[in-house]
Amino acid sequence: MCLSASAQEAEGRFLAKSSHTEVAYVELLKKHGPLKMIGAGKTFEAIVVAPQVPLNSRWDPHGVKGLVDDIRQHYRVDDSRLYLTGISMGGFGTWETLVEYPKVFAAAVPICGGPGIGVLKFDQIRTLPIWAFHGEADQVVPVELSKMAVTWMKKVGGNLRFTSYPGVGHDSWTQTYENQAMWDWLFAQRKAP
Repeated sequence: MCLSASAQEAEGRFLAKSSHTEVAYVELLKKHGPLKMIGAGKTFEAIVVAPQVPLNSRWDPHGVKGLVDDIRQHYRVDDSRLYLTGISMGGFGTWETLVEYPKVFAAAVPICGGPGIGVLKFDQIRTLPIWAFHGEADQVVPVELSKMAVTWMKKVGGNLRFTSYPGVGHDSWTQTYENQAMWDWLFAQRKAP
């Protein structure tokens, strides 16, 4: 599952509410992340889910978990291979969902987001494989938020990898999602029964 950036920042600028329709949201989602890659011909041996957060909202971990539960109920899903990733606000949503539901996912890739107060619950996710990414020159979400996650995860002996991109701004997801090593790492992770 890939949690998107906010609808307002989906194109790197704020967009008028009136310009958004459900079709427009789908088109925005295809401009970034896994859906962009699928549109360009990349295949994944996975069910790829890329929900859009409603306008003027943020990711709700309980809503994300509810969507996961619904997918699990209606599709053949390998529960040992549920993965979560997100960009920008979706990166924040990834961290929040992980600390609220630490036993659901096999691994996660938060990109240019931060854990906020969730760091206080990092002991619950210390064994979860996480690879975080962030641009060092990000002017939208400061890289210090990801670095804070690294610091707190080290305090609890966590399983966090961190890659920062020197000179890269907010769009650190393009490099990340185009990195085959990241996908190989992610799909190699399995949740213990």
